Amino acid sequence: MDPPSGWVYEVENGHVIKAGTFDKLIALIQRHFEVNGYPIPDNLREVVEHEICMLNPQSICKGDGPTRFFPSRRQVEEGTEKLLKVRREISEAGSNAFVSQEEADRRAQLCVACPMKRNLWGCFVCDKLVKMVTKTYKRETSYDKLSYGCGVCGCINSAQVWLEDFVLAKVTPKETVCDYPQTGCWKRTALENYYGKRDTCPQSGGTARVGNPDHEAGEAPEESNHSPATSSGDLP
Repeated sequence: MDPPSGWVYEVENGHVIKAGTFDKLIALIQRHFEVNGYPIPDNLREVVEHEICMLNPQSICKGDGPTRFFPSRRQVEEGTEKLLKVRREISEAGSNAFVSQEEADRRAQLCVACPMKRNLWGCFVCDKLVKMVTKTYKRETSYDKLSYGCGVCGCINSAQVWLEDFVLAKVTPKETVCDYPQTGCWKRTALENYYGKRDTCPQSGGTARVGNPDHEAGEAPEESNHSPATSSGDLP
């Protein structure tokens, strides 16, 4: 049975691929990825099926749905914007945009044990960030295959554990800091220290309201004593 929406899939930036059958749709999507140099996930059929089910929840789809986390179109768009910001920060800061190997290992180990850890599927923007950090800049930890992604921000942990606090602040609005686990979360601790607890999570260490009207969300404070540590090794 064909879904009411037809066999369609939005790849990126509003580009929609259509086909007469599901198998033909998968073949066209694979071809699109190959031509544009995108990695083809092993579970591509599952990702596409999930998207079609989201468009037609009362028709061909039954059951409780997938247990994995699939990013929405809005999250993919936001992820693309974050990727561009991170790339710009790394380009400007060089090796100062990354923490040390020891700190990255510590963060990744916390991610492995975090209850908010999720399998992230179908996020090709995420894959680009991972490749930029782990392949282009040769940053890896021994926990990369176990840390998965963050269920709060939808970020791939193997990439974000390497980013210095000031880079994270560029893509993490201060009003969202309290969404992270209060204990055992390196990212919440790093951003609370960077922004100041009184500006982020007053219930855990202050009485001021969340946010600062003098700064836009995601922008670093004008006055900060943060001094990014320099990790070993120069950028290529």
